[in-house]
Amino acid sequence: MSFSETINSDKFKWVFLGLKLIVVFVLIYYIFSIIDWNVFIANVSKLQYWAFLVCFAMFYLIIWVSSLRWQFILNSFDIKISIKELIILNWKALFFSNFLPAVVGLEVVKYNYIRRQTGAPMAQIVNSILIDRILAFTSLLIFVAVFSTPLIQQVANDFLKLEIYMLYGLGALVLAVLLIGAYIILKFTGKLETFFVFYNKIFRLGFKSILAIFILNMAMLFFTVLNTVACIKGMGENIVFWDGMVATPLVIVSEYFPFAINSLGIREGVGIFLFKELGYQVEIIAATFIIVRITGIIFSSFGGFIYLYEKFKFLHLKPKKKA
Repeated sequence: MSFSETINSDKFKWVFLGLKLIVVFVLIYYIFSIIDWNVFIANVSKLQYWAFLVCFAMFYLIIWVSSLRWQFILNSFDIKISIKELIILNWKALFFSNFLPAVVGLEVVKYNYIRRQTGAPMAQIVNSILIDRILAFTSLLIFVAVFSTPLIQQVANDFLKLEIYMLYGLGALVLAVLLIGAYIILKFTGKLETFFVFYNKIFRLGFKSILAIFILNMAMLFFTVLNTVACIKGMGENIVFWDGMVATPLVIVSEYFPFAINSLGIREGVGIFLFKELGYQVEIIAATFIIVRITGIIFSSFGGFIYLYEKFKFLHLKPKKKA
């Protein structure tokens, strides 16, 4: 790559980051403008301690299940690594994903660790991560189709109906990019055989393994719903669990919107609009998603502590060079 191409690439990155920041600021400003802060503070002050414990427990279960899911896929590539190592790895990766402006940070941490620990070929590790992503997102779309479709029948506002259909479209677009985009890119780069090897590997997992992975993905989505419902109940709101099952998956789909930093503002805004349509108070829903986000950051910080401890231990044990 020439110097001028590098400069143009850097400019594009900064422009894209600037666009993301504008989207985040606009969304946060709008959300803050529709909140009655006296009601918001009153709701937060009513939050029961058990709701925090449930949130932490759900985050741990999500990490444990996602690690078990990835272990299934890694085993198919003959990459052997213990569930304990994968849990710690996912915990550290979660920390980086919360403090870097993209989920790419999470995948890079995963790749570097597996490569260093096992010495597995780069293609196998990357393919395992992509397969993990594709099956997780496909499971999300199935979950949405089963549980979120009834929401459209309850919505009276045509504009909100349009927003829900746009979320469905976003989900279909992401899946199309994963399945079709890879094919087009590899065709023009002369590496089309990689595409067939990659997707052939998905089917070679076997029916039982794919079914187990889908069940684990559904469990993760269920735990995410429990997170939301626990916070709402913890503030004294009598939420119907089914409403959480209906709205939360669409909130997760919205997090794939590319023009935001770690879905900041997107998750909260979509959550407010969907739950408001189901009859819940704006301030309670806003408080719920802010509390879940903060709890997630606190939880992921333990992964950061593990990373720093390992770094310190490595530097401490590293032999000093002789003068």
